[in-house]
Amino acid sequence: MGLREKISILFWLIIGVSVSFGALKLGLGSASHPSVGFMSFFAGLILILLTLLLAILEIKKGKSSPPTPFSLTPNKNILIVICSLIFFALVLETLGYLISMGLFIFVLFKIRTPKKWVAPLMWSIGVSFSTYLLFTIFLKCNFPRGILNFG
Repeated sequence: MGLREKISILFWLIIGVSVSFGALKLGLGSASHPSVGFMSFFAGLILILLTLLLAILEIKKGKSSPPTPFSLTPNKNILIVICSLIFFALVLETLGYLISMGLFIFVLFKIRTPKKWVAPLMWSIGVSFSTYLLFTIFLKCNFPRGILNFG
């Protein structure tokens, strides 16, 4: 296991532990009446478990095998995803959920298929509307309405 892999694994372990401890401070509640930190706590635990699994796979892989598509090599797409996620968080209140989520999902799909435009556009519209319906209609969550004043 190289230095990059060790640093990456350590980074994600620290993030997972931090999220879990932060969620504990917010309170978990119960399964029937979850509190603010309920989902964050379990997301942190999943992140810790997946990071430990990655560490085990990296140790077993050793230095002799060639890198896999899931190796921890730096990639410009990671930077694009992080920047688009930050952009999503910054414009969510102003543009509203549907437009912000549509743009974010479009960027994610566009990274995957850089030469096509129609399919990522259609998928982003479908995903943003279906998640909007799922969370607002069925789960009764409130999202920012934004400039469309929709919802």
